[in-house]
Amino acid sequence: YIKRCVAIAGDTLKIVNGDVFINGKKTVMPPYAQMDYEIETTQTLDGDFAKSEFDVDLFNPQESMVMGGNKYRMTLTTKAADKMRNSGLVKSMNFFVDTSTAQYNPAFANYVWYNKWSTDNYGSIWIPKKGAKLTLDAHNYYIYERTIRVYEGNDFTMKDGKFYLNGKEVTDYTFKMNYYWMMGDNRDNSLDSRFWGFV
Repeated sequence: YIKRCVAIAGDTLKIVNGDVFINGKKTVMPPYAQMDYEIETTQTLDGDFAKSEFDVDLFNPQESMVMGGNKYRMTLTTKAADKMRNSGLVKSMNFFVDTSTAQYNPAFANYVWYNKWSTDNYGSIWIPKKGAKLTLDAHNYYIYERTIRVYEGNDFTMKDGKFYLNGKEVTDYTFKMNYYWMMGDNRDNSLDSRFWGFV
């Protein structure tokens, strides 16, 4: 995997309709990052023109889908999307927003579908930091239990609303390591931290 680190230990990440916010501040997409867009143009796009100007193949179903009535779904880089937006050809242009994890999806960690998050509406989620103390509750247990058990090497369980760390009842946990949040630049076709969690 090649992924971009978008959040570091101690950060809080939230994705809203495809836009990534770190500590409440909207991040800027890299120029060659790719996203899926829903686009309506002022006229029918010519295939050769679309390829030369916006580097999108209208006849490749992995890059574009013609919806009819000058409406398209396209995978574009940030740079190409900005160029198209400023071309005078666009009536409307928005991220294609995924809501598919509102129902169970086995590709995600259980806490994702439990919270009804999706790849484009996710979180907010805090990235664990070495020495930071997390007050445990039934909600955050599911987000952090694998990290505490597998990465930090503990026996960690919840039973009857109580938390047990290496056989002792606890109400909080102090992380031993820093963690990171990775996301692919081809955002709508990336198996990244939204699926497999912290690094």
